[in-house]
This record gives sequence, C-alpha cells and structure tokens, in this order.
Amino acid sequence: MAASQNFLHALVGSMSQGAAGNPTVAVIEAAFAHHDLHWRYINMEVTPADLSDAVRGAKAMGFRGFNCSLPHKVNVIAHLDGLGESAGIMGAVNCVVRRGDQLIGENTDGKGFLKSLVSVIDPRGKSVVLFGAGGAARAIAVELGLAGVKKITVVNRGEERGRELVELLRTKLKLEAELVVWNGDYAVPAGTDVVINGTSIGLYDGEARLAIDVHSLHSGMVVADVIFNPPRTRLLRDAEARGCIPVDGLGDAREPGHRGWSKFWDRASPSGRRGHAGGLGKRSRFMTEAAPPLLEMRGIVKSFPGVRALRGVDLTLHSGEVLALLGENGAGKSTLMKILGGAFCADAGSIAISGREMRFQAPHDSRAAGVAIIYQEFNLVPGLTACENIFLGQERTRAGFIERQHERQRAAELFRRLGVQIDLDAPCRRLTTAQQQLVEIAKALAFDARIIVMDEPSAALTSHEVERLFEIIRDLRRQGIAVIYISHRLDEIFTIADRVTVLRDGANVGERPIGELTRQQMIELMVGRELKDEFPKRSVAVGPSRLKVTGLQRGRAVRDVSFEVRRGEILALTGLIGAGRTEVVRLIFGADRREAGDIQLDGQTLAIRTPRDAIAAGIGLLTEDRKLQGLILGHSIRENFGLPNLDWLAADGFVNLRGEREEFARYVETLRIKVPHQEQHARNLSGGNQQKVVLAKWLARDCEVLIFDEPTRGIDVGAKYEIYLLMNELAAQGKAIIMISSEMPEVLGMADRILVMHDGRITGEIADVAHATQEQMMQLAVA
Repeated sequence: MAASQNFLHALVGSMSQGAAGNPTVAVIEAAFAHHDLHWRYINMEVTPADLSDAVRGAKAMGFRGFNCSLPHKVNVIAHLDGLGESAGIMGAVNCVVRRGDQLIGENTDGKGFLKSLVSVIDPRGKSVVLFGAGGAARAIAVELGLAGVKKITVVNRGEERGRELVELLRTKLKLEAELVVWNGDYAVPAGTDVVINGTSIGLYDGEARLAIDVHSLHSGMVVADVIFNPPRTRLLRDAEARGCIPVDGLGDAREPGHRGWSKFWDRASPSGRRGHAGGLGKRSRFMTEAAPPLLEMRGIVKSFPGVRALRGVDLTLHSGEVLALLGENGAGKSTLMKILGGAFCADAGSIAISGREMRFQAPHDSRAAGVAIIYQEFNLVPGLTACENIFLGQERTRAGFIERQHERQRAAELFRRLGVQIDLDAPCRRLTTAQQQLVEIAKALAFDARIIVMDEPSAALTSHEVERLFEIIRDLRRQGIAVIYISHRLDEIFTIADRVTVLRDGANVGERPIGELTRQQMIELMVGRELKDEFPKRSVAVGPSRLKVTGLQRGRAVRDVSFEVRRGEILALTGLIGAGRTEVVRLIFGADRREAGDIQLDGQTLAIRTPRDAIAAGIGLLTEDRKLQGLILGHSIRENFGLPNLDWLAADGFVNLRGEREEFARYVETLRIKVPHQEQHARNLSGGNQQKVVLAKWLARDCEVLIFDEPTRGIDVGAKYEIYLLMNELAAQGKAIIMISSEMPEVLGMADRILVMHDGRITGEIADVAHATQEQMMQLAVA
C-alpha cells in the first residue's frame, strides 16, 4: 500500500561547521508549516573530513538540495557533478541543487541585487563604481559582469583584496576593471552610471556614513546599497536628495534564498508571494526589523589599588557584528573584556545579553551565557598537549573515561578550518608563539559561543594565517555570532570591522561606523593628540662595523648566516614566522648553543656560550615573548629591572635598594611607564608598559648592541611611537640595533637596511630601504 503523503517529506538542508543554534532552521520550518508543505529542513554539522561522505549521503537520500556555508563553499566543488556559471567564475558555492541524478553547485549571492538593479536600469554597457571587495561585493561584481556592464571601478581600503577582485573580473569575465585604494571621501568620476555600496557600512546604523563625496553624485545616477537593516541608509537618503535613483538592500537580503529555493522547487519559493509571512529567504521579513543589542554593557566601573581602570564605560554589540575595540595600552580594553569574561567583577554597572541582565561571578558563568574569550595572555597549560588544552574543562567522557579519539578528531578539524597543521601531541611549551596563538583560537572556536572576544589574536600570525582568520570571522558573522576584535594593527580594523569603539584612560571617547573614520582619526582618538608621522624621522650617520657574525650554524634552523651591523644603524631582520630570525639572535645572545660560527664586537672575537657572556660583552636582547622570557610576572617591576644589573647594584652580597629605586625612577620618568608604584607586580601592567620595563633594564646596562625581537607586538600606536623614538635615540648614541619584526610597514619605516630570511638562510639584502616595497620583501621571504 502506498504511504500517505503526510508521511513523505521532501528533504532540503544546510551543511556547515558550527551549525548549532542556526536560526534559519526555525524560520524555514515555520514557513513550511505556514504553507502546509511536506518538506523538512535538516541542519547538518559537517566537518571537512566528512564532507565527501555527507554529499554522497545527501544524494543517496534524495535531498532536493542544500545550502552550503564556510568552511565548505570551496571544498564542496570537488564532490559535485557540475557548477552553475556564477559559481564557476567565483570558485565558490552557496547552494547545491539536484538536477536529475546530478548535484549542481550554484552561487546566488549576487542575483538578488541584480534583480533589484534591473528593475530601475539596464546594466548593459554601463559604468559602475563598487565600494568594497569582500564576499558581497565580489558576488555583485560577477553578476554585473555577466549582465554586460562596460566597466567596474573597485574602490577598497585594502589593496590586496581589491586587486584580487579586479584580476578576477579581467581574467574570468574579460571586463574592463580598475582598483582605487580608498582613502578619505571618494569623488565619483563623471560618466558613472551606477554607484554601489558593497561594504557593511551602515548595518544597524542609519546614520553611518560611507566616505563618499555626495556632491559628486548627479541627478539620474543609480545609487544602490546592499545594507538591508535599515533599508533606507544615509547613503540612499543623501543620494535621493541629489536627485539619484535609490536601490535598497532588501532584495539582496531575500533573493539569494529565494533563488536557491526556486532551484530546489523548480518554481518560485513561497517567500516570493506578497502578503505571506512565512519567508524562506536568507533573512525573513521579521528578521530585518531592528533588533535589540545582543550585548549591552552600561556604566562599567573598575578600580585597582592606585588605579581607576574603567570610568563608566558603555558598550553595545549586535548579532552578526564585528566590533573593533581600540585604545592605548592601559586604556582599559583588557579589563573591560575580563569583566565580560567573568575574570573580574565590576565595581558598578550592568551587563545584559539579549535583554537579560547577567551577573558573572566567575569565567564559567560567562561561558554558560555564550561568551568565549581569547585573551592576549596565553591561557594554556605548558605541560599539556595542544589537543588537551583545547578541550580542557569540556572533555567528552564515556563510562568515566575521556574519549581521546573524539577530541583528536575535533582538534584536527579545528586546525584544518584554520588552514594550519599543528602537532596535536606536542606539549604547548614546545610550540612556537604563533602555534600557541593558534591553539588559543581553536580553543575558543571549540565552544558554541554567541559572542567571541579576540584580544590581539593575530599578533603572532603570518599574513596568510591572518587572512584565514578573517575568513573564519566572516563566516561567524554570517551565522549571527558577534565578535569583539581588539588589535593595534589598524589595517586589520579597516579590513574586518563593522564598527569601532575607542577607550582612553578608562573612558569611552568615540563610537563610530568604520566608514566614518580615517586611520589618522583613529590614532588621534586613541592617543588624545595628533601624531604627524607614524614613524619618526631621523638623520644619523652610519659608522663602521660594530657587530659581525660569520657562518652561524645550528642544524636546519640556522644555516651559514653571516652579516654585520654598523654603528648607529638599525638593521631589520625579517621573514615569515619560522624563517629562523629569532633562532639567529638567540645564538648571538648565547641562549642556544651554536654548532659553528664566529661573533665579533668592535673587531674582537667573543666567546659567547651563555646569556651571561653576552650581557658581559655588552649585548642585550628584548625577547619576542616579554611575559615568559622577558619578565618574572610575579615579581615587582623594580625587581625585574634589577635582575640583569645586580653586578653594579649590589655590593658585598647586598642589593643597594635605594640606588635601585632611584635608578629605576629615572627610567620610569624617561620612558613614561604608567605605574602607581615600583612594587607593582609586572603581571598587572599593560603590554606596552611591560615592554618599557624590559627596555629599561637593558638601557641601564648601557649595552653596545641591542636586539629588539618583535618590540611592538601587542602595543598601541602611541606606545609604538615612543619605542621608535627610543630606538632612534639609541642609534644616535652609536649603538648597533637589530630589529626583528613581522610588520612590514614597521620594517620599511624604521630600518636603515633589511635582511630577509627563509628556511634558516638569508635570502636577500635590501639596502635602498627608501624605495623598497612590501612585495619585494615578500618575494625574498618565500624564495
């Protein structure tokens, strides 16, 4: 007997990683019920390792189709029978549809926008200005190219991402395209027919301003915005006032889902029927209404002995938003986030999540409320493996035993999602700083959090790893997860953030959409003054050779390295993480035993076997990790200052405490170290002030050679400038400076000469720094 129709369901669904809590399920199931459809929407948690089996299983079970999100948008292609035109050009799929016995990958992300645009103008032969080069802008650009536009000018803050989009349009679509790096208000060229905002500027904020010269808009020009909430953005209101034809983002928000569903149905989706509440689009109508903030922190106050860290700070965060939290070291960013994370209790103020007031007495309270924190200070157990650290406190057990194999599989999936390989069985103490940072990120991703705080997450990552991190953040944003992103790398903020909140001296001094701020304005808000040059100018005559190393060798980590540093010179040693930069300076400092090679200072050969020998010879090293190697965090800053200086601070076995305090007080004033008193424990200082304490102890030794290993990592722009001034002053005194840095603008801005390393060797020297480029450095770094 044939089964009743009530017991037969057409299957559709979604394949993603981090699928838990996906609100799309409730929306679509409600729509099915509203339209009396015998369909089911299956929300599937699919790991990269299981993707092939999942696709085959969906095909075998007769799925009509499924949505596909990161990390599968690209990798799913290998398991499909074919691609639609847009998906083939973009190399990414957002939905898979069944056609007969084949599964075809489609990309509908830009089709809704094109439909809205075609309703007011025929795009064929038109000239378009497109703001942005992210996922939305990329999809729109491809659809415009397929629709026959004449030219697309991509206006973007980041050059690399913009250039990638322009090259795609030129090579795949044979389209005339150019890139304009966005800086300040952009004047739309005469002859432009269509202007499109493809960025997130204006999302949830009707007053957010796109940095465009509205006077360059002319009557009859079409101005479109992908922002759907609010539908009438400031850009569209300004455009209407100039006589332009506005196109809002509501069609773009709904249509990709409609297109996907029409392909599953072979007819229009119910969400396309006017007057019906049960939408099946990417965002239903009721989802586009203004929603209350996911997080509200109001009037937060926190004091420590002698310091008022927070002075009534307010902070709001919306679902699916990336909020950049900026400020100098000591401004209160970490304290505010530790209160959110339950590590500190506020003295006054309130915290609400989804409108419900919360009281966090401990970190587990915050975690239970859906908050995950990646602190700037590594929170790892050195003796445990990478895998054990990730799941510490959330182990899965059966019959009282931890399921280690399950943990290993999940950890491997997390690292594949980050695009890196980590030895899961290696104790964290053996991992590099960059690898430990990746373990911290994987640890946070292992929680099903609604709010993720990332405090300097990219500080020790390569550019490739940072870009992969940004891809993950964008995917989290699409899932409705909110991210608070703390970084002193301002270029990252322009790339990833929707909105910016700035703290100074424990107070909120600015909160604006990213499109309303320039880099210079950000810096001025943070430091409270104008910095005319990011890198201070200097004019120092470089003298004869001071430090010379010849034939340094240690296994494959350092292979036949030779160079010299001259009097008054800042020599930059750069390259990708793992290239051997830190290993070279550790050999010079005697921290590691060299297998071969000579070290000379002012023509004299040095017998350096230990750091004590290097210090005695006049060589100082500011280590890459100031917390683990540069300071004893449980001791006072005065004691830390005195450790390498005991030979002249002590007499007859006793430390001259008065002399130590007086000498240290001089450096506290000179370096402007913000500290209530000298007995403050080093762990209670901000990153920038900790770095200054490390610098002070080496300055007190009057070293002839100073090695700065990542001297500004995790330090705000104001403190960076002060460090740069000190480096210039030391060079002017005739010191020889070696600077290791992963930040290429810093290298180009500070160095007199650059050595680039790869795989333990020096692969090139750049003497003409004034005309050097980041591309030139990168070519040498991967040689």
